[in-house]
Amino acid sequence: MRVEEGGCLCGCGASVPLWTAHDRPGGRRFRVVRCPRCGVVRTTPRLRAAELERYYPPAESKGGRTAWLEDRLRAWLRQRRARSAAVGMSPGCVLDVGCGDGRLLAALQAEGWQAIGVERDAKTARRARRRGIATVVTDMARPGLPDNAFDLVILWHALEHLPDPSGALCAIRGLLRDGGRLVVAVPN
Repeated sequence: MRVEEGGCLCGCGASVPLWTAHDRPGGRRFRVVRCPRCGVVRTTPRLRAAELERYYPPAESKGGRTAWLEDRLRAWLRQRRARSAAVGMSPGCVLDVGCGDGRLLAALQAEGWQAIGVERDAKTARRARRRGIATVVTDMARPGLPDNAFDLVILWHALEHLPDPSGALCAIRGLLRDGGRLVVAVPN
């Protein structure tokens, strides 16, 4: 068992090594560890915001017929994701943390939702704004959004990228209205 700076979400500073993962593009090795107290599995070391930039390059269009088909399929999947996140709810105010280029929010906006996005990268936030999505650039440590303002908050493959997931969830709790819904999807 090891003791690490920052530790786990539950505050435990210890971890049990599981395996080592190799980052092919960067050539760096990360350890995958489990918290002996709560069982959360994560990678370590945690990267600083400046180090994360190289892992999230801007998306580029491939062009051509294959790209057109991929875009259509992704649009259909986004529409399904939007409807499943809001199933049984009347349109209200939705926040997407890690909104990317805003396409999921655009699908919800088309269904009558007032949509706001949070994105940590200013270039990506500009792409969401070009779609008509109000987008705040922040890392969720200090979101600067009004309390009790959102009926629905979505973190679709975003929670695992936040430097302080526990802190972000606490901030989100304050943003949700009573009876609001939090939808979280993480890989694996």
